[in-house]
Amino acid sequence: MFRSFTIVFIVSSFLSLLVVGRQVIAKEKEIFTLTETKKSALKLHPKDVDIIMAMGDSITAAFGVGGIKSGFTEIRGVSWAIGGDDGAITLPNYIKKFGNSDVRGASLGSHFMSLCWGRLCPSFTSALNNADDNMNGALSGAMINDLSIESDYLRKEVMRKAFTHNSTSINRVPMMKVLTLFIGANDVCNSCHHTEEKMKSPNEWGKNMHQTIEDIRTNFSPVFLNIVEMFNVSQVYDATKDREWCKNVHKYFFMECDCAFSLTEEAKAHRQEMDEMAQKYNEKTREIVQEHYFDKENMINDDFAIAVHPFGRNQEIKNFNAEMFSTLDCFHPSLKSHETMATALWNSMLTPPSQRKTTIDLDDVPITPLEDSIFYPGVTHV
Repeated sequence: MFRSFTIVFIVSSFLSLLVVGRQVIAKEKEIFTLTETKKSALKLHPKDVDIIMAMGDSITAAFGVGGIKSGFTEIRGVSWAIGGDDGAITLPNYIKKFGNSDVRGASLGSHFMSLCWGRLCPSFTSALNNADDNMNGALSGAMINDLSIESDYLRKEVMRKAFTHNSTSINRVPMMKVLTLFIGANDVCNSCHHTEEKMKSPNEWGKNMHQTIEDIRTNFSPVFLNIVEMFNVSQVYDATKDREWCKNVHKYFFMECDCAFSLTEEAKAHRQEMDEMAQKYNEKTREIVQEHYFDKENMINDDFAIAVHPFGRNQEIKNFNAEMFSTLDCFHPSLKSHETMATALWNSMLTPPSQRKTTIDLDDVPITPLEDSIFYPGVTHV
């Protein structure tokens, strides 16, 4: 009797587990499986974006955006490329408003600054708070050779948050991603140091950029990759040099970008060298993307597309007024700048490459996409 009961119990339990298991699988499919119609990165409408992601440095981490009152914090919820705080003017919130209201991955809230600087970088990636940073892998201080650390963080986050527990491949469920990459300010700020450790030649920059793009293509497809060109960082000095508070900040905290804010006689030449290097990095990025992706058959396809955005290329930062810079250090972008960059990126994504702007218009308003609008891949060469 007991034996029969035991057998019945085991069989019943097994059948119950099968039912529960099927319900769980069904639930996972409901959450993670997309429509049967495959989405194309080449013809991507805002409503087709499932996950938003970002890589970069302190600008994308939104360091200093709160000014003096917020101290050394990153208010990632308002980051131009990846912030998701309610009411913030950001790329994810534009996608929510004009496309998919359920898009996931945006960073929220704020926390003390992360830090990625030279040999310190690997030990500080734990500064990212998974619950709030979400798919914002940007680290303050990061340079282009640190992006593999950010990519590794994002890869683990995508596996942990967006896929089934036993998934072994990030491509198992084809969730369409938009990843924005903006890097180079710290590289340019080191360009006046003519040492192999600190200064990167344009060829070395190009090698790192190609490796990063390949990493993204391999690990995050299907993905639409935004690469935002560098602006002339040194012009922040010209924009803030006549303000008393800024002069004192740059005097004592020149190491934030010592090639721009150094008090030495060579500083002017260093600033010119910074701007020349920024443009060489931009040229190399365009060359790498064109040569290795658009000029090669099948490298740009339904699963992988790239857009290189030039709105910072010819921007005269020196003409910006005080409200565009953080009151914390007179260097990092203010909230106004983040909002302006978000609109510039959104509009650039919806604009064919030949028509994209190479400067930022502070009066621009966001484009309202139509049913047949797409995010355009491509490189703007002139």
